[in-house]
Amino acid sequence: MKSEWRYCPLDKRPYNHPDKELFLRGYIVAILFATFGISTLCAAPSSTDSTLTSPKPLLTVLCYHNIDLSRPSNSPYSVTSARFIDELNALKTAGFEFVSQEQVEAFYLSGKPLPLLSALITFDDGHQNIYERAYPILRRMKIPWVLFIYPTAIGVGHDKGFMDWADVRALRKDGVAIGSHSYDHPYLTRPEKEISTPETYETWLDKELVHSKRLIEEKLGATINSFAAPFGALNEASQRHIVTSGYSLAFNVFGSNNDALNNRLELNRIIVLASDTPETVVREASERPLHFVKESPGALQVVGGALATISFSLSSMENYIPGSIQATLNGTKVETLKENGSSFSFDLPTPDHTKGFIVTVHARDLSGVACSQSYYFIYASSKPTFLK
Repeated sequence: MKSEWRYCPLDKRPYNHPDKELFLRGYIVAILFATFGISTLCAAPSSTDSTLTSPKPLLTVLCYHNIDLSRPSNSPYSVTSARFIDELNALKTAGFEFVSQEQVEAFYLSGKPLPLLSALITFDDGHQNIYERAYPILRRMKIPWVLFIYPTAIGVGHDKGFMDWADVRALRKDGVAIGSHSYDHPYLTRPEKEISTPETYETWLDKELVHSKRLIEEKLGATINSFAAPFGALNEASQRHIVTSGYSLAFNVFGSNNDALNNRLELNRIIVLASDTPETVVREASERPLHFVKESPGALQVVGGALATISFSLSSMENYIPGSIQATLNGTKVETLKENGSSFSFDLPTPDHTKGFIVTVHARDLSGVACSQSYYFIYASSKPTFLK
């Protein structure tokens, strides 16, 4: 099986999947704010529009994978039933209200209000333990949720530890929202070697994004509106394809939260791991997004050549406590962050191989609330031939 990179979310230890290389290390703490034009160009709320004077809905989207997975018993992606219940109850106690995919769609498409603290529960892949363990808990607690599946897994079903189409249809009939997780769960940024031109890459993306959607719709007799990128791996080309594929919502896993300024086709999720506590989940779910004006290299860009300086600019610096701005690069604190007004920069030696980078920025607003955001780019020693 081919080797790929994998990454882990905020405050999570890196994990080497047995079939994958590490995609991205360390803390992934924030929201990737890329517009259709790929660079992040959203303005933050003004000081008169900040959460200090006019609270805005905060949407956290939590991403789970397994509940009570038996093999391997030490999977970092498997949460116990007891811990899962505790996390859901902790969110309730902290004031979060669980919302449905339909509510999130209505918020972004038509401006229908969300609760000030909103939580959307999602599960990826379609493992059988989700049906057997998570589903009864969520049903009993009357919590809406979304299941993202990929057809090649559901096609093999119980023989490989996944749900089958009958299971997914039963969930759908009971009101669970179903979304696409691609056709066969590849890294959308790293196609097979035979895909070597922009034209073949677009055809391949069509299979993963459009064909998967249509196949799931045929199997369930229902419209599929949402997409979750496998591993959250995206570049400019794959994001453009998401935009044109007919989805109303799309998600990555860059580790923090969303508000009204987020692009509905780049909504952020936080992966919940076995090592997390209910307190960790509530803390991460409560972080407010801050917003970039500009980054270099730009979000989702694939860059080559000399790479010496990383820079970003923040909007409405007056909303944040002076001196509270910090940054990490792939989980390591940047000790040499230079500040020039609302702009920040640090040096990065040119890598000697293709590598993905997450730049994560932390701040505290004037009320002391933690805020964060990140953006992702890929360095390639030479530009892949499948990209224009």
